[in-house]
Amino acid sequence: MQAVREVVAGRSYLSPVLAERLRTLQGQSASTEVLDPYETLTTREHEVLHLAAEDRTYPEIAAVLGISPSTVETHRAHLMQKLGLRTKTDLIRYALHRGILPMEM
Repeated sequence: MQAVREVVAGRSYLSPVLAERLRTLQGQSASTEVLDPYETLTTREHEVLHLAAEDRTYPEIAAVLGISPSTVETHRAHLMQKLGLRTKTDLIRYALHRGILPMEM
């Protein structure tokens, strides 16, 4: 049931056994490798980030992606957490810095 809940919420799920195996394998790889938080976002989180950076509302994003506004809110909360952002301003600054939004002159 937990796996179904996670997938329905747009997240991935690994069984505890597989998660532990993955941690073990990751521990064996180069420990100096640092992942770019942007690369940890799911495809849907990328889509929500791009649309939210354009200052679109949850209902607008939901209509574009064909999902509910509450699902948009969930994806936005996850991407904000993964990227270490707290406010809409932080999100827009991040998008400008990443080149997601063009700098307007």
